Amino acid sequence: MEKLFSDIIIPDSSIQTSDIIVSNGSNDSSLIDAFNERYKFKVGGAPYLLPKGYDFNETGFFYGKVDTLGRAILPKKESLVEVDTKFTDGEIIYLNKDLYALYLDFYEKIKIDFTLNKLDIALFKEVFTIAKGSGFFGETQQNYKVYVADYLSELYIDYYISSGRNIDNAINFETYLENIINLFKVVDIDKLVLYNEYLLSFNYPITKTGLAFEIQNDVNYDDNLGKFETYYRFPVFGRVLCLLYIYGMRYDKNAPWRYVMDFNLPPTAKKIGSVTKQEYFNNNFNVVEGTLDEMKAFFDTIYLSYKDLLQKAPIIKKDEQIITACISGKRTRTKTNRSYSVYREDLTRAEFERYLNKNFDKLIIEYAIILNSLYNKGRDIKNILYTISNKNKLGLDKEDLVRYTFNKIKYC
Repeated sequence: MEKLFSDIIIPDSSIQTSDIIVSNGSNDSSLIDAFNERYKFKVGGAPYLLPKGYDFNETGFFYGKVDTLGRAILPKKESLVEVDTKFTDGEIIYLNKDLYALYLDFYEKIKIDFTLNKLDIALFKEVFTIAKGSGFFGETQQNYKVYVADYLSELYIDYYISSGRNIDNAINFETYLENIINLFKVVDIDKLVLYNEYLLSFNYPITKTGLAFEIQNDVNYDDNLGKFETYYRFPVFGRVLCLLYIYGMRYDKNAPWRYVMDFNLPPTAKKIGSVTKQEYFNNNFNVVEGTLDEMKAFFDTIYLSYKDLLQKAPIIKKDEQIITACISGKRTRTKTNRSYSVYREDLTRAEFERYLNKNFDKLIIEYAIILNSLYNKGRDIKNILYTISNKNKLGLDKEDLVRYTFNKIKYC
């Protein structure tokens, strides 16, 4: 630890920001200007005299979203703690328990410097206001279900109702489910409908993992000049970054208002104990991809999308032709066109749960077909479906069967 931190110089008020290359790029720049300014920021937009910041643009935004085996994960309830509201302006925010412990160690050290305004450090009081972190346990799955339910119901309306080219016959949930499954065969559907893919997307920000937090900030992510004017040009900001580093946290160079728990720093290693990163993930996170819970969550989004459809388009319009024949001396035929409307049948939550439990044998096959449509563009998987059916008949545990199905289709 001593060697690691011996090279860090806590900047004082006399140190200037001459190691900064100021970039004026933003999303409003032209394509050429945006490329040039982004390159300038990548090369010298963050001070090189400070501890190196994370560059998620370079490594990918997967920190805390996957374990060391590359599997999508989600924090366990017991791994999250509520942040004292004195740090959040009264907002309810959660952090990983070890990150919060590191932050409190940092706070206890630096609060004296703030009280004394040592080296004008009080100019950066925002570091004591956590604006973003993780939400309550279950919030992410709730957001996922709302997002996908709306996506699927709109997709159904566009394809079966608005287009006028297809027949909307979903009088009940079971028929609706069949039509949704058909959509996966004929329409290019976003993989985000799967929970694990949703977690890897920008819909699930890194702060939701509990391993990162953001302070109050008004600078846009693409505003490189704003980052310089608000953060990097102030020596006191460099001092705060160094102190955070000393207490196990590293900043995001592309978003200097975001701070992340660094497993490789000695204070963090000491805080979490003598465990490997994978052991830490096993203890504090649940694997999502390829689980029975993920499959249930997916079908739950279809149920919720059906409930959305009941609100958006509760009535089915039907056209039929009635043919009558009369024989009285000679044969006559009469054709009559008739149009009428019927209401879709509702389905309660309890009825849906019973449907899931009763039809698992059917649903696991349909789930396999959907996974194949998303990951393999509908290749021939008759042999895989046959194997899945046999394993199910032999009584393989449902969790193991879903894991086998997911891994066989995605990775084989």
